Amino acid sequence: MKNSEIITVTLNPAIDLTLSLKEFNVGHVNIVQSEISNPGGKGVNVSYYLSLQGYHSQALGFLGADNVGIFNGFFARNRIDHNFILVNGKTRTNIKIADNKNAHVTDVNSSSFLVTEQNKQDFKAKLLQVKNSKSIFVLAGSLPKGVEDGFYSDLLVHLKDNKVILDTSGNALKHVINSPYLPYAIKPNEYELAQAMDCDVRDFIDEYNILKAIEDLKHKGIALVVVSLGERGMIFSHKDCTYRVRPVVQQVKSTVGAGDALVSGLALALEHNLTDEETILLCTSLSMGAVGVLGIGLPDKDILNDLRSHMDIQRF
Repeated sequence: MKNSEIITVTLNPAIDLTLSLKEFNVGHVNIVQSEISNPGGKGVNVSYYLSLQGYHSQALGFLGADNVGIFNGFFARNRIDHNFILVNGKTRTNIKIADNKNAHVTDVNSSSFLVTEQNKQDFKAKLLQVKNSKSIFVLAGSLPKGVEDGFYSDLLVHLKDNKVILDTSGNALKHVINSPYLPYAIKPNEYELAQAMDCDVRDFIDEYNILKAIEDLKHKGIALVVVSLGERGMIFSHKDCTYRVRPVVQQVKSTVGAGDALVSGLALALEHNLTDEETILLCTSLSMGAVGVLGIGLPDKDILNDLRSHMDIQRF
């Protein structure tokens, strides 16, 4: 394992339960063909994908005290350093139902534990304790109960000298992009971008409007904007360069973690100062590789390398 300066933050983790069905019929009894349960949450998943690529990272955030053992075992098996603040209650379980016949995935997400003011103070103290000038932070996921919409913005004040990748949505993302301290990079999908920019997502059928929204964000001071378009690929815009990326079409076994695999690539690219083209190839191959695996994981290196050779990358 190689050491890295990457620190992931997961404020609202989850146990991800993926159920694979031949076909999902609403209102009827369904038979599960296979199931996989993984400790997760967006930042936890990023740390896991980093470990699969041979890199140590450090994971921070909140965990429910009642089922923390599931996470402790996961971190130990995957050699992930962790410094979570324990809160009362259980970490939630999120269920993904994979309909193999129709290639659909249905999400059923549970509600979170309640975070106290003392929990938040303890977390901020831990964050300041572990960071250094070289740390690259990944702030990822939704906010649990008890954590206000502006919490990520508060953290960015303390991380103003660090490169930060933010992957969140809703009011949390909207609050950040309208605050004075901005992350280095964000990774919304088109729906999350529309909500954050107070746009109608139907306007984004015309990709020109996505490009305009990206330019508005870069004008605010965000250096890197990656907009995920699902199976249609992504738009990658870094400083003065913007690219339209269309990956190879393949069977989707599960969408769980695909965006987190992409974010792990962004973090490694920032740490190793990769070029835009190298970053795109790394991130897209990881993301596409992840959707071809049931649950959280990556295919072998030969498949990832093959994915890298089947991408259409066009610079605007």
